[in-house]
Amino acid sequence: MPTTPTDGLSALKARASDVTLDEPTRAAACEVCSEFAVRHLRVGTSGAYGASAEPLCHYLSGGPYVYQPGPGTPEALARTWCGCP
Repeated sequence: MPTTPTDGLSALKARASDVTLDEPTRAAACEVCSEFAVRHLRVGTSGAYGASAEPLCHYLSGGPYVYQPGPGTPEALARTWCGCP
């Protein structure tokens, strides 16, 4: 069981990127992972990200953050971070 928000995000990512899941289960896991990831997504890397578009978690809790280089919409980048097609 995840004990921190970072652990929870990592667990969602691991589930969504599990290629052994059947298609409906993986699709659901991708939707859940990307929904949470987009709330924590900074576009770029930890050393260079677009600070003009902070994610929701920045204003509510100050992190944790996930980083995904662009280009793309935050939703598409969250899906990529999750390992979803």
